Amino acid sequence: MDAETVTPVFIRWMHSITDEIADMEKVCFVGIHDRGDQLAKHMAEYLLAKEHISISVYSLKSCAKAEKTTAILVTDLLCTGKTCCHAVNKMLATGAFSHIYLATMTDAYNRRNVPIKADFVGERRFIPEDEKL
Repeated sequence: MDAETVTPVFIRWMHSITDEIADMEKVCFVGIHDRGDQLAKHMAEYLLAKEHISISVYSLKSCAKAEKTTAILVTDLLCTGKTCCHAVNKMLATGAFSHIYLATMTDAYNRRNVPIKADFVGERRFIPEDEKL
């Protein structure tokens, strides 16, 4: 992992997660689609390198196999909230998790269509309606 891939925003975001969750050994990461999967892997690599904590990483498709009861659902961008709500419902339907946190690197808070809020946010950004994501 090189210095360019670990930004100050990412580091603050990771510290907010490890500060909030007392026992990270009981946690797994579940990534949403391609970017969330990649980000979840990057997060696990960071925790292993910096904190010596080993975290299991699953995709949304394979999360039913998780052995941990607490999951952090990872996405790169929380916009309308529809994808995250669908992902949470899918995870709950597996019956594998007693607690699900939502972590997003970027929260486009002004674009929300459903009532969902991330537990861990790297940065909050106002994104004009006419700007494409």
